[in-house]
Amino acid sequence: MADDPFTAVLKALWDILEANSEFSSLVSLGNRRKLWTGDTKIDKDSYSPADLPEVTIVPAGGTSNPVATSTGGNVIQIYRIQMLDGNLQASSSYFPLKWAIFKALASIDGLLSLSYVRGISVGDSVEERSFEDHPGWKLGIEIEVQMWWARTYLKA
Repeated sequence: MADDPFTAVLKALWDILEANSEFSSLVSLGNRRKLWTGDTKIDKDSYSPADLPEVTIVPAGGTSNPVATSTGGNVIQIYRIQMLDGNLQASSSYFPLKWAIFKALASIDGLLSLSYVRGISVGDSVEERSFEDHPGWKLGIEIEVQMWWARTYLKA
């Protein structure tokens, strides 16, 4: 079965991150939490040093209008890249990984090779330093993906 559009975009965003060699060298495969893999460790209560840094991409809201025009409908889906680094010294792992993610996102040329994607923009980012459950830096970067389909396709 083919992926639904939301999963296809999610996988394409992961492809962009993982194509960046700096990102791939900084985040081990086991610490790339992918929502479609059946990974039961998405929300952990405790982390060991080997569990960090950790990156996941989650859906983060948006808008939809299946009757946007007489000929088509659209969705604006926001995805959030979330990173937890586990180190309170920003320059040791947080900034290098943030830079790798930024450089990977710069390679979003075109529309993720998906015909229904009409636009992509990198939006707000939120940073915070955590001292409690998982000491270290947390980062969230929002990616807004605009999708459009013909109403005849949506009604099929």
